Amino acid sequence: NVDRYMESAQLHVYKHFYELTHPGHVIDNLFFVFIPKTMIRQKKTEDLYQFRKRLLSTLETMEVKVVKVDYDPQKVAQYLGDVEDIKNATEYPKNCTKLCPFCEFQNYCEKGDESMLIPKNEPVEIKDTDKKVIYLYGAPMSGKTTFANSFPEPLMLNTDGNFRLFRTPRIHIKDVLTVNGRIKKTKRAWETFKEVVAELEVKENNFKTIIVDLLDDLYEYCSQYICDQAGVEHISDIQWGKGYSALSSEFLGTLKRLVNCDYENIILISHEDTTKNYTKANGTSTTTFKPIIPEKTANKVAGMADMVARTVVKDDAYILSFKSDECTFGGTRLKVKGEEIPQDHAALMEVYKKAIK
Repeated sequence: NVDRYMESAQLHVYKHFYELTHPGHVIDNLFFVFIPKTMIRQKKTEDLYQFRKRLLSTLETMEVKVVKVDYDPQKVAQYLGDVEDIKNATEYPKNCTKLCPFCEFQNYCEKGDESMLIPKNEPVEIKDTDKKVIYLYGAPMSGKTTFANSFPEPLMLNTDGNFRLFRTPRIHIKDVLTVNGRIKKTKRAWETFKEVVAELEVKENNFKTIIVDLLDDLYEYCSQYICDQAGVEHISDIQWGKGYSALSSEFLGTLKRLVNCDYENIILISHEDTTKNYTKANGTSTTTFKPIIPEKTANKVAGMADMVARTVVKDDAYILSFKSDECTFGGTRLKVKGEEIPQDHAALMEVYKKAIK
């Protein structure tokens, strides 16, 4: 691109305005320093050492160029004239170039998509087919995964391998070890999860429901990923508490990307923690029921959801409990008559329909 830069008015305009704003200062010479770029990427068949060696050999063939630019006041005059034309313009015809993909208004300009613009000041119709985000937690074998798989056209992002009894399409989120001779390389499960989220954002599929089973494992995977990035063994080894901040930002940020994806249902699943007790005002102690992930993180996840429901088995009946008090983590943005419903997709959809009415 040397020729294109040499035709540019950029340095000429810099010289003009610098001298204009710095009386007595004169720029005698203008130069471009062209630093070559290489776009090579690490191959799947080579380790980091091999890639660096190939990169160095590629760079040895490249040279830095220093090219003098002869000042042309006509380019400054042309620039100033263009500025006046822009300020006085009343029509703005499209000018489609290869730079369009970098513009946030590309869809509006090329396709007439007005979704990014300010909406009309009128109420928005709520439909029972709108996206639903549900956060489930409960004890093992309490029906969480089975209930989630009753939703239409599901895709399961599974971390614990408990999908053998389900016909649901699935992606197993786990660490993957590859061996190339004596060289071993581990691809962390969190990296796989981020890649899956990126693919789901594109939405080149016909799934309607995305199930994350389990959030607890993903939180641990994310912690391992942050430790790898920092070169430490435990998140607490990162000084000044920055590790926990980075973990929260990475975990919740990626989860928000998933929740914002355009699917009918997003279902997040956790195991429950019953290891803590709560002492009431009368002195009696009772067990608390909360997701196993840290409380602050669980609250953030709950903030992304329409409802937080605990799965319970009572007398061989599988129940969804929306109870929320000092002992139980739960609740819903919907008005639910009673605090429990059967673990049945139709029963839950009826709750949504009633709430919308």
